[in-house]
Amino acid sequence: MDIFEKARELGKLILETKEAKNLNAKRFLFEADEQAQKKLNEYSRKRDEINMSINSNSLSDEELAQLRQELKAKAGKIMEDPIIRNMFAAEEEFSALVESVMDILRATIDGDFGDLEGGCTGNCSSCGGCR
Repeated sequence: MDIFEKARELGKLILETKEAKNLNAKRFLFEADEQAQKKLNEYSRKRDEINMSINSNSLSDEELAQLRQELKAKAGKIMEDPIIRNMFAAEEEFSALVESVMDILRATIDGDFGDLEGGCTGNCSSCGGCR
């Protein structure tokens, strides 16, 4: 078996985790909720508008502060929606899992064969930090 087959196998194993299954379930709920999608799209548009304005240097400090305040308010509003909040939480959990796997791969490539189960090796240089 070659390295690419092993990588595919690892990817499939990751998709079988509870974190991946939970994320897929939360995304399915989000995709079925038009209001949640609308809220997130509005937030994304506002964020893009602010980024374009920042890049163009066409705003005063006061205008920029106002846009940032509007974006912060929209972020707070979308996080009130349990569908969005739960999807974001599931994305964070899945990302943490993938990062832990990547930490093990990096440590192994670097020659650290400590605790390959993803726990603390006792060598702080072998990981991305305590979680």
